[in-house]
Amino acid sequence: MHPADIKASLIKAGFSLTKLAETEGVSQPLVTQVIYGRSNSKRIAAAISRITGQPLHRLWPSQYHDEAAKARTRAA
Repeated sequence: MHPADIKASLIKAGFSLTKLAETEGVSQPLVTQVIYGRSNSKRIAAAISRITGQPLHRLWPSQYHDEAAKARTRAA
């Protein structure tokens, strides 16, 4: 998913990047780096997934492709 779409999904859910950072106890630049795929933090990624209702493999397909395979296996 494009970083702008991820940010828009967070905003639609009532979360700014600053609010997410404060909630998770991290810096806002770290949240931005995770959204843009420049940094890996499974905890922040999972929080974004939970807030937006999107699975990790849909938000970051290149990083979480194993999650997509697991989802397909469970669906079968």
